[in-house]
Amino acid sequence: CFCRFVSPIGINGLARATDDTLDLLALFAYVPGQGSFTKFLKLAERRFATIRVLSVWNPRLFSFLVRRGYVPSMDLDANCDKINGLILNR
Repeated sequence: CFCRFVSPIGINGLARATDDTLDLLALFAYVPGQGSFTKFLKLAERRFATIRVLSVWNPRLFSFLVRRGYVPSMDLDANCDKINGLILNR
């Protein structure tokens, strides 16, 4: 189950977390272009061994994540529909 979150650095969205994995489904920056998302990822990358960003449709976001070391991945949802995204394993 994905839950809504609001971070103190200006990012909110829908995510699911386990002990070592963070799945990000939807993200929104209150003030785009100010580095909030980069700060959010840096904090998350320290906390979680695996981060999956699901359903990436924005080519700029896709390129940004690849530059950070994320690799393209494919997963299946509960209905066995394909979900394309990116994953980072530490």
